Amino acid sequence: MLQGIHKRKPLSPEHKAKISAALKGRSYVMLFGEEEAVKLKKVRSKFFKGRKLTEEQKKRISQRQKGIKNWHFGKHWSPEIKEKIKLSNIGKKRSSETKRKNSQASKRLWREGKMKNVKIFKVGQKPAHYGKHLPKITGPNHYNWKGGSNRIEITLRNSLEYQLWRRAVFKRDDFSCQDCGKRGGNLNADHIKSFAMFPELRFDIDNGRTLCVPCHKETETYGLNQYKIEKLRGEMIRI
Repeated sequence: MLQGIHKRKPLSPEHKAKISAALKGRSYVMLFGEEEAVKLKKVRSKFFKGRKLTEEQKKRISQRQKGIKNWHFGKHWSPEIKEKIKLSNIGKKRSSETKRKNSQASKRLWREGKMKNVKIFKVGQKPAHYGKHLPKITGPNHYNWKGGSNRIEITLRNSLEYQLWRRAVFKRDDFSCQDCGKRGGNLNADHIKSFAMFPELRFDIDNGRTLCVPCHKETETYGLNQYKIEKLRGEMIRI
């Protein structure tokens, strides 16, 4: 039995072409089974992690991919899928690391001249649609439309009665967040039942609670959270 390290004879281009033709269209699952395919993918992931391709390798990959169209080339998302994508992104916040990566990618594309058609706004410059009426995203077509009650709500929220209700809620809760227990700081007087949908409970102290800003944003009645839930359920919710 042969022992030791043996160098494998390099494959000829004809041999490589035959192997490629035989495996074309066949996935790891088809070749090795589902369990083995998962193991192989993990091994490949560890093997290539942190490795950087040389310029020659990048060039070969680029040449090999020329003329091959993306799998979704010429396809368009249906309105249902677009709506699902939109709803899945509502309320999501990108981490500082993601923002940094996006910024670096945009700067790189700009340096390479691939973003020349993108308009860069200067400080103080107004967008083209500034001051224009956009019916597609205004009034009942806006995602946060609540029956035209905004002006009334703004007037009520600036009224003396609202300020007294807010102060009474804070005083009753000892200026402490009723969720995490944090005392003082930037606090909000939250309506347990929506301010917009329950006008009769707007100044009811029992319908109020003190929350810090992070806890307030986690509630179902906070801004886009409520819109998202309403869309997913297909009906207006009443908490």
